[in-house]
Order: sequence, then C-alpha cells, then structure tokens
Amino acid sequence: MVSLEDLGDLIDETSPASGNGTGRPAESPDIAAASTSRTAATTVALESGTVIPDSTGLAAIDDFITGNARVFLLSGAAGTGKSVLVRHAATVFAGRADFQVHLASRDGSEGLASGILRYGSIAPGHEPLLTLETFARTLTRPLVVTIDAIGTPEEFDSTARAVDALLRQVTTPNLRFVLAIRTPPVPDVAVFPLLSATIHPRGSNTSHETSRWSLDRTGAAWDRERPPGVPEFLVLHPSVRDLIRLPLFMSLLRSAGPLVASDRISPYQLVDHCVRALATAGNVDADGLVRSLGDAAISSLGPRLRSVVGELATDNREVSAVPPALAQRAPNGSFEFAHSLIHEYFAATRIALSAPGWGRSRLVSLITEMAKEAESDAVAAGLLHFTVMALDQSAPHLMASVALAPALVGSRATAQLLEIATDGANFAGPEVLRACVRVCETEGPSALLLARALLHQPHIGDALDEQRTAWLFGLLRQHGSDIWTNVADHIAQTMDGEASAAFVRTADLSDVEVAAFIAGHLDLFAKEEERAGVLTSLLGHDDWRVRAAVADGLARMRPAAPVVAHGTELLAADHDYKVRAAVARVLCQVPDNVLTLQLPTLLNDTNWYVRSRVLDALTQRSDGFEHVESILREIEADPSWRKAPGYVRALLDRLALLRGRLPAVTTLGNERTLVPLLREIRAGALEVPSTRAARIAELAAGSASRIVAREGAEVAVTLSNDGGETTTRRPASEWYRRLRGARHLQIALDLGDLALAVDVARAAVAGGATFVEVGDPLIKAHGVAAIEAIKVAVPDAVVVAEMMSSDWGRDQVETAVAHGADAVLLIGPATLASVAAASAAARRLDTAILLDAPAALHTPEWAKDMMRAGVDGFAVTTNIDIGPAGRHPLRRAEQLRHWTRLPVAVSGGFTASDPAVITSPHWDTLIVGRSVTESVNPLRATRDIVALLSQPSERKT
Repeated sequence: MVSLEDLGDLIDETSPASGNGTGRPAESPDIAAASTSRTAATTVALESGTVIPDSTGLAAIDDFITGNARVFLLSGAAGTGKSVLVRHAATVFAGRADFQVHLASRDGSEGLASGILRYGSIAPGHEPLLTLETFARTLTRPLVVTIDAIGTPEEFDSTARAVDALLRQVTTPNLRFVLAIRTPPVPDVAVFPLLSATIHPRGSNTSHETSRWSLDRTGAAWDRERPPGVPEFLVLHPSVRDLIRLPLFMSLLRSAGPLVASDRISPYQLVDHCVRALATAGNVDADGLVRSLGDAAISSLGPRLRSVVGELATDNREVSAVPPALAQRAPNGSFEFAHSLIHEYFAATRIALSAPGWGRSRLVSLITEMAKEAESDAVAAGLLHFTVMALDQSAPHLMASVALAPALVGSRATAQLLEIATDGANFAGPEVLRACVRVCETEGPSALLLARALLHQPHIGDALDEQRTAWLFGLLRQHGSDIWTNVADHIAQTMDGEASAAFVRTADLSDVEVAAFIAGHLDLFAKEEERAGVLTSLLGHDDWRVRAAVADGLARMRPAAPVVAHGTELLAADHDYKVRAAVARVLCQVPDNVLTLQLPTLLNDTNWYVRSRVLDALTQRSDGFEHVESILREIEADPSWRKAPGYVRALLDRLALLRGRLPAVTTLGNERTLVPLLREIRAGALEVPSTRAARIAELAAGSASRIVAREGAEVAVTLSNDGGETTTRRPASEWYRRLRGARHLQIALDLGDLALAVDVARAAVAGGATFVEVGDPLIKAHGVAAIEAIKVAVPDAVVVAEMMSSDWGRDQVETAVAHGADAVLLIGPATLASVAAASAAARRLDTAILLDAPAALHTPEWAKDMMRAGVDGFAVTTNIDIGPAGRHPLRRAEQLRHWTRLPVAVSGGFTASDPAVITSPHWDTLIVGRSVTESVNPLRATRDIVALLSQPSERKT
C-alpha cells in the first residue's frame, strides 16, 4: 500500500498543481475530475487478485452517495476486505461520484485538507482549510474522501478530529468522508460531535461492518480461481475452510499453495505456512526471513507497543529477497508490510523466539500489558492474538504455566487469552479451564468477562464433565440476564436435543433467574412433543417475570409451531396485565389465523396498556395483516374505545394512517398524531410508500393547526427531492452541534402569563434572539399547548421546550415535538437509560436534545457518558434565588467546554450590565430570562444584549 505522502508525490509528478496560494482558484481547476483520474490509477496499483463484490457493502455505499449524510463509517476485523470494498466502490460508482483514497495519518485537519487538495492537483496554499472550502463549493456531485487503514487509537483520534474539523469548516454537503476502521475494539465516535451527527444512516454508530464470508461464498470463490493441482474447497481440512473465510487468508493461501492439515490449525499456523511456502518458492531462507522481518516488524510498532515489548536482541541478518506478497523495501531501507496482519505475524514470531529465555514473570508481565493495550487498540489485539498463538505452537507448556500464574488468572487478561484459545490453542487444557471456572465463580470484577470467555471454549464440557450443568445454573443465578445470550449460544453449539432436554429436567424452576432464562429460550429446550408440558409449567410460575419471558421464547420459535399458538392463548389469558402486554412481542410474527383468534380478547382487555401494546404490534405488521381494516371498524363501534387515553388514541390513529386509511383531519382523535409521524417520515426513521406519505402530508396540509400544516409542507418538500436531487437540509442534531464556537442568545420565557409570553417572544426574536425557550413555569401553567402558541407566534425562531423529567425523557420529547418544539431541554433525567431513550426519540423525530448539567453530577465521566447517550448540547442552569452564594455558572460551563466538544448554554441572571460575562469565551449560547421577560421594553433589552454579543471575545471552539 502507498502512504498519503506517496500519493501526493505521485500526483505532483503526474499533474500540474493549480491555484495561487491565496485560498482562491486560479483558473477554476476541477478538483473532482482530477480526483477521479488519480483514484482510477491508484486503484489499479493497489488492488490485487479478483475482486469479489460485497453486495451489502456496495448497497450501503450506494445509499450513502444518494442520501445527505456526510460520513460513512466502515468497520471490520483485519483482513475482511475493507480496503477492497472502498476501492471497488470507487470503480462501481465512478459515474455518480468522485473518489479519493488516502491512508490514515496524524497530520490534523490542515494536513488532511492539504492531502485532499494535492490529491485533486490543487496547491494547498497558506490556508489549506480555506482553500478546500473554496474549491468544495464548486462540487456538483459528491466527492467521497476515503481514509483507509485506521488501526490504532492514535490514528482514529487524529483522523476523527481532522474530519470533525473539516465538517465544521467546509459545510458543502458534497464533500463526504469514508473512514475504514479496523475493529474490534469499536472506537468511541460520540466525542466527535459533527462526525457522529452525520454518520450514515442517521443516528447510528457505524454504516457497514465487513466480516468473514459465508462458507458458500468462500467455496465458490476458491473453486472459481483454483489452479490445476490445488484441491477443491470441500477437500480442504474443515479448519482451513473456516479460516479462508477471511479474504486475506484466502489470498495468502492462493499465493503460497495449499495447506495439508490432519488436525485443526490456528490462524497463526496458516500464516506461518504461507510465509514459509512463499520463502521456499522464492529460494529464500525461511528462518532468516522470519528473523529479519521480525526485527523490522518490532522496530516499526507504534511507540506504546514498542514500549510494552521492550528491547529484543536483533539478528542483524540480511535477506537477499522478500516475497512481494509479504513486504516490500521502501526507498529509505525500511520494510512496508503488505498487510497489518502480516506485520503482526512477524512481530509476534520474533517475540515468541525470544520469550523462552525470559522466564515466566517477564512473559506474564508482557501479556498483561499487551492485553491492556488490546482493550482499546486493534493492532495491539492482533499482536496479542498472534503472540499467544506463536507461543502456544512453540512452547505450549510455557503458555499453560502463564495462564495459571497467580498474577494473571482471573484477570481481564485471562479472559482475553481464553477468547484467543477458541481458535485452537493447546494451552487451554482441562487444568487451565477448571482453574478459570473456580475463579469466575467468585464475585471479582472480571468474573462476567471470564465466564463469557469460558462459555466459548469448545472443550469446557469435557473439562467439567458432569459438573457443567451445575456450573451453568450457577452462572445464571450469579449474572442474570447479562449472561443469557452467552449461555444460550453455548447450549445451542454444544448440546444436542437430549442434552438440552435433560438440562430443563434438572433445572430448579422455583429459581426465578433459571426459570426466566429457560422461558426466554424455549426454542433451545425440549423436543417438540415435550414443549407443551414445559410451557405449562413456566406459565404456572408465581413470578410474573418468568411468565412474561415466555413471550420472548415463543418469538424465537418457528411461528407456525403448535406451541406458539397454545402459548399465545395462555399469555393472553394471564391474570397480570404485564404478562398480557408481553404477548405483543409474539403478535408481530404469528400466523394470521393465530392473530385473528387472540385479537378479540386482547383488544377488549381491561387494561389500556395491554391494548396499546397490541396496537403497536399491529402497526409493525399492518401491511401484512389483511384484517386491519375490519379491526378498525370494530374498534370504532365499541363504546369502550371512545374513552381511550390520548396515547392509545394516538396509536390507533397511527395504525389507520399507516394502513392507508386517511380520514378527514378533524376526525382524528388528536391531529397532532400527524406531527411525530411526519417527522419520522422526513427524518427517514420510518419507511412509508411515497404515495402514502404524500397523502399523509396532504392531509396534514389541510389542518387548522399551523404546526401540523407546516410539518405536512416540510414532508412534501422532502418527497419532491426524492427524484434524485440531494436535499441540503441539515438534521436538527447536526445543526445544533454546529453552534459550538458561535454566539447565540436564548430568551427563557419563565412566565405564568401566556399572552405576555407571546408578546415577549415576538419582541425577543425581533431584537435578534435565536432561541425562545418555553420555560417550565409556562408549561405548568398552560400545559404543552404553550409550546404551540409560542411556535405559532415566532415560526422562524428555534423554540426550545424546557421539560422537567426524571424518568420519562422519551415521552417528554415526543410530547414537546408534537406541539411544535424544535429542541428539547431536559431537566433532571436520573439515569443513563432515560437520557439514551430521550436521545433516540430526538433522532427519530429530527429534534435537538439538550441536557441540564446538574452540579451534583458535574464530572468528566458523566459528561462523556451523556455524549455517548446522544445528547446534542449541555445547559448550565442556575436558579437566581440562590443569590450570590451560588457557584458561578461560567466556571462549570468552562469545564464542560473543556470536557466535551458539544455546545454549552449557560444561564445565571445575566443582563446587559454584565459585559464580562456576556463577552466571555466560555459559553456558546447565553440564556437570559428576567432581564428581558420582566423588562418594560423587552425589544430594547434584547437588542442591548445582542449588541454586546457582537463584541469580540477570545473564542475557544
């Protein structure tokens, strides 16, 4: 592969540089055309072998090019084809977009901007960011800048920072980025606000993940390119067939020749075979090659890993030649490895050759430190994997003693070693496995990780023998639902029908954790003829959680299975409403005849929550159930439904609308049902046939509510762009996050008088305020209708709804949006789950979500957790009744801006007489209340503050 600098040099050699260094185009050079030309040339040079298209990945990139998101995160393990995919996409979509392909570097935003410009044959000049911004405006279609080979945390952090900065500086939607990231571990994108807000698809943390191929795809690819004398795919050893599902391994094995194996082999053994076979074919001393390239691999590790490995005695042996499939010598004399996995193989082999002379303590220390790095570094994880496998092959007894070392056993490192051992290690013998089982039965901090790793071991059943069942029950009691998936996978992979049936027969169903697990995984246990008896026992359990878990078990089974119909009937008749509500999880997939039988009972349930869950299930399958229309007619004729709560009526209206039944807007239970539905359609969170969406938008346009009519018009505009024109409308999350480094004024309407609040809102907007906050006192006095009244009064302002909530953040967001809020400020969510649910609702409804930062939770860890939960900004709110004794809010705002890159709003009784505060660099939005709302002339009061905001300050973005 070539580096970013090499690509730039090659561009300079093949194309004349344009531009005059002033940040302006000299003769309007075409950056897009130059990029496409350069990529076409480099793609031929960088690709090797036959490209096997990743159809799912190509479809995802196709959607990305067509849509308006600006970042595509491509993740996947090393060797799964990320580089091939991005280069193949550049060829496939060359007629619709232009592409650049760079390698990860640590040059920052200006370095990335310079690299993009040079790739497009444009001189960066003295201000590369401004130059790029200028040329980006000339783009008439997407220019997709791919940054490949992001492996280490440092590479990701540097790249993500640079992209985040470019997204902020260059607002042209046609400049886009693909980041190809090696995982696991998965990097934290939440700390980069604009990058995370513009990932395709919206609201996700990754766009596409490459993975090992299926056996069918692997076999077809192997046999299609198989030269004479090479065995057919099905003749290969099963472990080899499994390993070459990794595209890189297939490519290596094709180059090296077939591997004859009589027993299971590990990934390290496959690479070792290929290296030595390629060396032999090139008349190169294999041992000398391994030592020489091993020294080179160690010396080229990153600083942190190099420090962990320490000094190794070098061989100083020169090799006459190096197979190009492994590495190439650079002009400066160093080696450039063909792939990161090959680099890690040579480094690991060099470590394994030195380790026997160290003694156990040094090796334990090395593996412990390497394991710590591997938790956040994909390259370190790959090196650890190959090092353990290399030692397991050359010194299995040494590795076994390491695994049993008191300093290591039971630690997170032990769990990582066991995960590596699933690839066919010798050191994980019965003694090691039993020792780890004893440790994981304690309450140590790594007990859950260790238990999960043990459940993946193919020989754990043999090691524990008759004690395995008791151990599994103990894990369920100890860890509860946190380990359900792992235990279920273990049972599915290692137990046959008779063994799983015996597991149920020996279970103590009076134990809630054990019984709930079995109920939720009915598909794993008992033979078909025995399931009815097991089901009856579970549905007779005293604890409602066990009975409710049966719904999950039925949902995992074949929908047409007789036990599903029987179980659904029993769930619908349960005496606890929570169990009856759980049956909705099954209704999404049961056959129509089963659904038809149970609906009369469930839709006439004595509890509205149960009825609401059934309506929600019908919404999810409305197009697939032909009786919805008749159900709607029966509901309309039932007098009990006329007393339905508002949230239930909203679900009923939603079902009718999505079904295509469009009543007059005045006959809806609440016409604001249309607002969240239209928001979801506009945001792409809900897929609705375009003709039906257009009819819903038309229905909304006829509403007397300006809020509803406005949403209908927005969706109509969005639908008109679906013919191929890319919409430039930014999602609310991205728009709000761009406020970082800006200076905006927010007027808080903390009033009880709605008429006065409307007058103040109009004056504030006329005076230059960007945001109008509908305060909690106003909402308490007049309900959420106050939000709509303010939005109608100032339709072009950004209306922020201040919602007080400790546990119902999602509902508060949905309610505020239905009444016209553009952003929601949550005060007091108590849990991470509540904030995450509110943020998810905000994404779905295309609304910005702000979070009050209470003093009691004011820590860097809390701020980062909230960023990961999806908030778009923070607010430091101060009750002025505290008086001068309160901590100054600017200090907390300054800390928040240091801890995060999100915008920070601050309030604190500020007025135009506080110029030091108003011109402070430590906030992005200033919240002002009484100095405007209680002013005799709110228009003048607002203008005075806005005038101060325009004064220069030392902004720190």
